[in-house]
Amino acid sequence: YLSRRIFDVAEQLTDFSEPLKQMQDDFYTDYMPHRLRAEGGYEGEEGFAPLSPAYAAWKEMHYGGSPILYLSGRLWQAFSGPQAAGAVASVSPFEMVVGADVPVGGWNLAALHQFGTTRTWMPARPPLRLSMTRRAHWTSILRRWVRQKMLWVGGRRRGQIGTELPALD
Repeated sequence: YLSRRIFDVAEQLTDFSEPLKQMQDDFYTDYMPHRLRAEGGYEGEEGFAPLSPAYAAWKEMHYGGSPILYLSGRLWQAFSGPQAAGAVASVSPFEMVVGADVPVGGWNLAALHQFGTTRTWMPARPPLRLSMTRRAHWTSILRRWVRQKMLWVGGRRRGQIGTELPALD
């Protein structure tokens, strides 16, 4: 009986797009806005490296003290939603992709900040670093989804529910 139930559950675990879409929505609507506004220092993560004194003075004079990783607004815009200009986003049965492609002088601005540079000595200020808190949250989304699949299989085998799986809350 147990091996059949495990097999039945495994048959249901062929498309993870529903929980992955929930994680992607959480990334854009909650995590990234807070992380960017907090200049990286969100959910226990260390903040972004400070700007050099010379660049901070230039930025203050020309852009009125806008936050780190914000100059033209294009990078923040790319992280505002999966359909935003510059957003790189997709969900498939086994993969969620989030990122940004904001070209600046032949470079991807998001990648420059993610990894830093050696030529101009710009330290890494990775916008795409998930906190342990957020990882735990996303793990709970996935666990809840798997648990729901297991309960659905058990109820279906006992004839207690129909063949349609209810949507994940």
